[in-house]
Amino acid sequence: VGDATNAARRAVYRGLPAGNKAELLLAGADHMTCGGQATPAGMGAVLRREAGAGALEPGHRVVVARVTTDWWHWRLLGDDAARARLIEPAGLAEGDAWQQG
Repeated sequence: VGDATNAARRAVYRGLPAGNKAELLLAGADHMTCGGQATPAGMGAVLRREAGAGALEPGHRVVVARVTTDWWHWRLLGDDAARARLIEPAGLAEGDAWQQG
């Protein structure tokens, strides 16, 4: 958000206690990737998009939907197949990262 660096945003995961946590990093994504729309009306000057983020957004949303659905199926329903898929989620591209623990 704003001018926060990627390293600063990733520090949150490291600061959480070990256990039921996960982090998905999508290369080329920005804050608005999961915001529900590319740029809310009237916010274009406030919310600067990273170059190329809009073009990658459809693929990123597919990965986010897949990973979060598997996470909740595993955590809420005890779905062992979903847990197995989270070991190495499908659809991650070069530069993406997934960790849990």
